[in-house]
Amino acid sequence: MRESLEIGSLRTRLLARTITATALIDQVLTQIREWDDPAIWIFSASNSVVRGRASPAPTAPFLPEIWPRLEEGALICKSRDDLVRYQTQIANGSSITTPGQPPDCHTIRKQTGIQILAHDGPSRTQIFTTDGSKETWWTNSYLPSTPPPSVAKGPGAGK
Repeated sequence: MRESLEIGSLRTRLLARTITATALIDQVLTQIREWDDPAIWIFSASNSVVRGRASPAPTAPFLPEIWPRLEEGALICKSRDDLVRYQTQIANGSSITTPGQPPDCHTIRKQTGIQILAHDGPSRTQIFTTDGSKETWWTNSYLPSTPPPSVAKGPGAGK
């Protein structure tokens, strides 16, 4: 009888240890699943990994591209005559001075929205700036008749 009690006690202890091991394995697997979730990994600037929930990236508001436009560095001149004088100086070489006043031309510092008013050949276009200055200028910039794909495919394309 004593032997059967020992076997019964041994079975009970074995069953208790199995239940404990199963519970422990379940806890370990739950922890592994949590650590596998990429949403809880945060990488710091020092390339160390910190556990925690990463905040969602802020969404930038949609800013439509300006079209038509002049890019930064484009030449603009106050009058058609100024643009012709500038082009003549460039064609003759910048070391040769042209008699009369220098052309009233400069390059723009930032991308600027424009409205095309007129063309005088392929290299002279009269424009109106749509920024705060709202002035009329002449430019020798190439202004394609169709917008780039990034503008053509954006929201509001074809309007």
